[in-house]
Amino acid sequence: MTFRDYLTIGEVVQKLQVKFDDLSVSKLRFLEDEGLITPERTQGGYRKYSREEIKRVELILRLQREKFLPLAVIKVKLEEFERGLVSPELADLLQQEADKGTEDAVSALNTSDASDGAGSGAIPEGYSNAHDYLSDEKRYSLKQDTTAVVSIGEMVRDEKIPEQFFAELRRYGIVEPSSPKTGIVGAGSGPVSSARLTAAEAACVRAAWNLRSVGIEPRHLRMYATFADKEALIYEQFLRPTYRHKTPRSKEMLAEAAADIVRQTELLKRQLLQQELRNKLGDLL
Repeated sequence: MTFRDYLTIGEVVQKLQVKFDDLSVSKLRFLEDEGLITPERTQGGYRKYSREEIKRVELILRLQREKFLPLAVIKVKLEEFERGLVSPELADLLQQEADKGTEDAVSALNTSDASDGAGSGAIPEGYSNAHDYLSDEKRYSLKQDTTAVVSIGEMVRDEKIPEQFFAELRRYGIVEPSSPKTGIVGAGSGPVSSARLTAAEAACVRAAWNLRSVGIEPRHLRMYATFADKEALIYEQFLRPTYRHKTPRSKEMLAEAAADIVRQTELLKRQLLQQELRNKLGDLL
């Protein structure tokens, strides 16, 4: 199994937040705007952070935190370092790194164990490896791959999920199957088994099906569709005025900002739900 030789901006944040809890996508973009880092780009315009670029980010953050240097001074010292001049502050940090003998910031690039997931735990079904699961393009991006479709008939046959279950999920707004002929599922569009789902919708179906093991039915999941709609309306109010100009740069920045919202709210909701479950079930745990 082969892996990418770079991390996306979201993966860099996830990896380095263990050491720098105030690190964010916005801060990395700011470091780039200030000329301290220059990540390459994929053909789709996404940033690619190489091993050396990640080490440079960590060095910048350590110079800020441990040596109390402003970014303008750090930039000068890094430029001097590239010319062979090593400042005392840099020499100290580089010596510490050499003594440590590890590269914690890029360990995810060196592993062939797909279950590593950069600390995320088991990789959900539908992802071939940890990098695919953590990738902004696949996990957080709003740019959906419409070519990746899943037939309901195949899921009924291969995964033993009854057709009626898909109908229930559609009823409560969890999925919206499409017909190969009409584009919708409804009167005259053919049997449900001939309809298709996006890869994201298929993942929702599997999650909902697995929740039945503890008695949770599609009708109980309606709140997620309702919450998603309300959340999207709220965040739209913040994002639309800022990124209303449809330039390539504004589109790229909007995609990254939206991905960051999804990433951070996912973390927030998980922590809040875990906390409330502990509160309510503490006497049984």
